[in-house]
Amino acid sequence: MVNLDFLQSDKSKFALRAFYADSDQHVEFGVPAANVKGSPLSLRARYTVMSLSHSYILSPRVFNEARVGAFVSLQALKHKGAFNYSDVGINAPFMYDTYPNITITGSYVASAGQTINYPQGVYAIQDHISYVLGNHNVRFGGGITRLKTNLDHQRATASITFLSFPDFLLGLDAASNGSQFSNINASGYTPGDRFKKMRLWDGFGYLQDDMKLGRLAMNVGLRYERLGAVTDILGIGVNFDPARGDPNPPPQGTFAGYIIPKNFCCADQFPATGGIPAGATQGTNSLGIDGGGQNNLAPRLGLSWQILPNSSRLLLRGGYGVYYSHISGNAGPLTMGGVFRQSGDTTRSGIDAASFTFQNPFVPLPPRYTTDVDHLIWAKTPVTPASLDAETAMAMDYRPPITQQYSLNIQTQMASNFLLEVGYVGSRGTHLQRGRPTNEAFLASPSNPVRGITTNTVANVRQRVPLLGFSATGINFKETSGAIWYNGLQTSLTKRMSRGLQFLTSYTFSRTMDLDAARSYLAYQGGFQPGDERASKKQGYGKSETSRDHRFVFSYVYDLPGIAGNRAIGKLASGWSVSGVAAFQSGTPLTILYTNSNNVTGLTGDRAQLAAGCTHADLVTSGRMQDRLSRYFNAACFTTPRVVGDDGRATAFGNSGASIVTGPGQSNVDMSILKKIPLGESRLVEFRAEFFNLFNTPQFSNPDTNFSSSTFGQISSTSVNPRFVQFALKLSF
Repeated sequence: MVNLDFLQSDKSKFALRAFYADSDQHVEFGVPAANVKGSPLSLRARYTVMSLSHSYILSPRVFNEARVGAFVSLQALKHKGAFNYSDVGINAPFMYDTYPNITITGSYVASAGQTINYPQGVYAIQDHISYVLGNHNVRFGGGITRLKTNLDHQRATASITFLSFPDFLLGLDAASNGSQFSNINASGYTPGDRFKKMRLWDGFGYLQDDMKLGRLAMNVGLRYERLGAVTDILGIGVNFDPARGDPNPPPQGTFAGYIIPKNFCCADQFPATGGIPAGATQGTNSLGIDGGGQNNLAPRLGLSWQILPNSSRLLLRGGYGVYYSHISGNAGPLTMGGVFRQSGDTTRSGIDAASFTFQNPFVPLPPRYTTDVDHLIWAKTPVTPASLDAETAMAMDYRPPITQQYSLNIQTQMASNFLLEVGYVGSRGTHLQRGRPTNEAFLASPSNPVRGITTNTVANVRQRVPLLGFSATGINFKETSGAIWYNGLQTSLTKRMSRGLQFLTSYTFSRTMDLDAARSYLAYQGGFQPGDERASKKQGYGKSETSRDHRFVFSYVYDLPGIAGNRAIGKLASGWSVSGVAAFQSGTPLTILYTNSNNVTGLTGDRAQLAAGCTHADLVTSGRMQDRLSRYFNAACFTTPRVVGDDGRATAFGNSGASIVTGPGQSNVDMSILKKIPLGESRLVEFRAEFFNLFNTPQFSNPDTNFSSSTFGQISSTSVNPRFVQFALKLSF
């Protein structure tokens, strides 16, 4: 660790801060826990943090500070096998010879485990200037940040699984052991992409003014945010755009809908089709999406107004701000590594592994893989009418999330040491990430046939989907059309310490609404016809799963007064204090789900159907919570969706809304008792007794909300532990 300051002059100062940590761990038995000795695991974590700043007073009114900094880390996971496959006569893919993984079910594992290096670096440079002019304090500045993240030398294992120890000893194929199965139950490996080199440029600039105009103080500012999109310099940022997919792929297959990055890694593998897979589209950048929304302006405003001209007992405060967030690293096309990995035809089990022996337990390495272990290979097979493909797609207009926050409150000093605050707090989030299926089956009819089909059955779902070759749930479409709203009345009463007592009591009445209130529910109800707009994106609108309408919290500290008179009694009775927190809050909204394998559109995630005659008041049972643990919901008010298919089996979506019921609330009281015993002038003994859930109030978790489940409506756990008491004794000297 380095902490260095250099005062060059009264106006100029340099400051250097640096920190370095290196940690090595050695696990003799490796991972998993049943691993045999001789397969150690080493974990290395190395961190370096450094910053250098220079501050300079240009004039009595102008101050400048420049900073540069870096954060560099390396996390490395390395397994060492007890042997190589070739050492014991096992023929394995050359890239996995040193990464054996042999499992005997219910017994031992001999595994080299996974190996990966994860180096990361963040480098930043900034400059900030402050300028004082009369009642104004103007600040402006900016900076840029460079991010480098690699996944290097990532290696899994080539695995062999035996069901028993005798199978391990024999290791024969089916023809040799006289059965239909080999002694090898399963084997597999995944050749292909094992590298990522992600890069990112960020930047910002801002201008803000703190001003005071009489009794009004204001802060006004504007911030520019450059939120760069993550790119991979290896050229593997492939995306899939359902709008460009082929609804009726040819028998030989097509890659229509796949967006190939401009810096595509594997152009040399497709010389006959212009350097990209047949039917795919070459993007204009290396992102896989259009890359919009990287440049943003964020205004900020804050104010404080002393309402009374000659008193500061009544204040009005408010503010508004716009904030942007980076796109999640798990959301982008960089997660679509499946197009560069071939695992489906290199994994075998059961009857498909009947020809395997211990000497030759693997499917031969595909011929496209030669001597370059790290070479990127396009392993994706074309989509055909007979395919049952699945893909993760990212909307081409994917944008960074935006949050607007706004508040207005009044603060008043009611009496000496008492402060009352009453205010409104709100926020709105837009461009939030959400996932939804976009290949749900069309509804066919004689007037609107789908590929010649005029009926709707469970059996013909695959023929009625928009993109043939993908299952109805096979396209997980990630977009930034999500939104959330929060509105809350927040009140608090604070008493500062006086006469041994201080406390804070607060009450919030709020509601949070969003478009994905039932997050487990990804289907969008309503069905649609060819050419119609997609099913409504607002079907999930409702109270957010984190919303709590009411929350009351009371915290306090009370120093008990001493007793004058008898010296012994005075020492015993003095030095005591009591503190605690009491919290009471309503439950969270719940959505009644239904897993439906017979849905007419092919989507299995659904909401339950409300039974005829039931109202909202009938959905939750009444009585003491302890008496409703096995029947929190009135199961008679829910049923299966109505049948609408021509086969008498396919059903519509359930008609219940999102967040139609509320889970159990919580009431919890914690308390602490403290006694301080001085021992002379420099020593102190402190005794503390702490009571969690003081009154041992049962507080229950949410019930099972899936109507398809055998435990529907049952509460199986508590959200807070039973009463817990602990004692502590501390000596300070």
